[in-house]
Amino acid sequence: MGVSAQKVGVHGFPQNPGGLKAWDPKRYGSLEHPGDAYSYDIFTQVARAIGPERDRQGLDPMGGLEVERLIAAGASQSAARLRTYINGVHPLTEVFDGYLPFIDFGGVVPFASERGGGRRGRTLASVRSDLDVPVIVVNSETELTSYNPISEPDSARFRLWEVAGTSHVSAARPKERTVEGSNWLSYTPVYQAAIRHLHNWIRDGVEPPSMPRVEMKAGDPAPEVVRDEHGNAMGGIRLPELEAPTASHSGFGTQREGTRFGFLYGTATDFDSEQLAALYPDSKHYLDAWNGALDRLIEQGMVLPEDAPEMRQRAAAWAVRLD
Repeated sequence: MGVSAQKVGVHGFPQNPGGLKAWDPKRYGSLEHPGDAYSYDIFTQVARAIGPERDRQGLDPMGGLEVERLIAAGASQSAARLRTYINGVHPLTEVFDGYLPFIDFGGVVPFASERGGGRRGRTLASVRSDLDVPVIVVNSETELTSYNPISEPDSARFRLWEVAGTSHVSAARPKERTVEGSNWLSYTPVYQAAIRHLHNWIRDGVEPPSMPRVEMKAGDPAPEVVRDEHGNAMGGIRLPELEAPTASHSGFGTQREGTRFGFLYGTATDFDSEQLAALYPDSKHYLDAWNGALDRLIEQGMVLPEDAPEMRQRAAAWAVRLD
């Protein structure tokens, strides 16, 4: 269930009114959003309208489906609103059974500011430690330097998973022009696994694994990622593309003049033929390393078994160039 709780989703931006009202004026033209300060209550009311204790008289948004639990997820800017909700609203409403903020810079939106805060959270805050429901945060490499100062330890109600080598915007998304090639490595398989782990945590009390964090070192002006001889991050959740590397991956892009969000796409610099030949004499050597890394991730619970066949097919299709 997607929830458009903020004003921009309904009205769009002043310079680009591409919200619901413009998208389908006949259906949504009469909507009037009062402002982002109301977004938290809108989010709560939607949860109550679809949850296990909803009023089923009249129109049922869930079409009669039995709902047992509610998990709230939010990415990027929405993760800041969700983190704010977790810390400030959940203790008052308790309508969600678990939370999954992802690609989360760690920002929150002060309630006292105009309109419930700006569109993005600029104040950093850890997830409160006295929650009665579990939280899993799944982050790419892009968020690390922002998140690092408030990074929480894993606990009986909290997990932070950092997927090394990935970027805020995955390769499947449209690319804004950057100086280097955009990063094609995606955190998505780990995010999919996190959904299942969170469900099992809520339903059965089975805690998800604690995973190593990406290694960081002091930097100026912010902490920096520690990198290996291939230019890839050390530590963290390691996808097969880092354990059997064919490129240098970074979550930090360099944007061209006139662009705003190119840094979110990260970078990927493919190895040349000499580098590849030195690492992998043939496709078998590469696939043995790649598949071994994927097997370890499945054993760790970081990749779902049903996602593995497609991942293996992609790796095999790429590997033919090594023969």
